[in-house]
Amino acid sequence: MNISDRIQFKEKGASVLKIQQSDRTKIIAIALKANEILKKHKANIPSFLVVLKGQIQFELPDSSIHLNEHDTFNIPVSIEHEVIALEDSIFMLVQELELGR
Repeated sequence: MNISDRIQFKEKGASVLKIQQSDRTKIIAIALKANEILKKHKANIPSFLVVLKGQIQFELPDSSIHLNEHDTFNIPVSIEHEVIALEDSIFMLVQELELGR
C-alpha cells in the first residue's frame, strides 16, 4: 500500500486511513492540510508518531515540539495535546492496544 496514494486531504479537518490492526496494535495515517489543527485530545494508550510528509507542531501544556519529515515522537499517555500542520502533512500513529479492546 502506498499511503500517499490512498489518503485524501480534506479542506477542513483530518483524514484518517486505517493501515493495519491486530489484537495488539493499530496503525493509522492522518493527513492534515497546512494550518489545520487536530484539536486538543488525550491518547489513552501508548502511541508512537512518525512524520511521513511535511512538518507539524505538537503542542503539549508546557511545551511545543516541532517535528519534520521522518521525525518520530512518543506521545505521552493521558496528557492533553494538539497537532498543528505547518504545511500539508501526513503522519502515522502506531498504537499499542490493550487486550480485549
